[in-house]
Amino acid sequence: MLEIMVRGAEARDAAAIALVHVRSWQVAYRGIVADDVLDALSMVQRERDWLGWLADEASSTMVAQSDGVVVGFSSMVLASRDEDAGPATCELAALYVDPDRWRLGIGRELLGAAVDAAQKEDCNEVTAWVLSANDAALAFYARAGFVPDGAQQLHPRSGESVVRLRTSLRS
Repeated sequence: MLEIMVRGAEARDAAAIALVHVRSWQVAYRGIVADDVLDALSMVQRERDWLGWLADEASSTMVAQSDGVVVGFSSMVLASRDEDAGPATCELAALYVDPDRWRLGIGRELLGAAVDAAQKEDCNEVTAWVLSANDAALAFYARAGFVPDGAQQLHPRSGESVVRLRTSLRS
């Protein structure tokens, strides 16, 4: 059985998070996002991005490790960036698992840790933006209680359609 440890991310994790982020995009979104967009993803740039994001106290990023190797991450923005969000709405900005370790429960563990972080910040609900054509992600979030709320937009990097999902943290 795969042993997973989930912990808060640190600056030293930026390169490992970037690797998971880029690999996940290139595998999960092939056939959804244009190949030239996926092929142009830069590990160096993504590591720089993550160094900045990890320093931002307005979010909580968690990593999942197996045998000391980062195999996934989640990042919860502790106040949603959406203009129509309520004051107690957090936003799951990212949740990715290394493609070689999909369907092993790592995403579920990371989502649980992200939701715990949101609850500690007194969030009443969590939103997540998901590519409309990403059936696997839509099904994953549906199993976790997320439902579409009708909001749609174009993803800024890929130009693809995304839908907003929402779940309540109140019992």
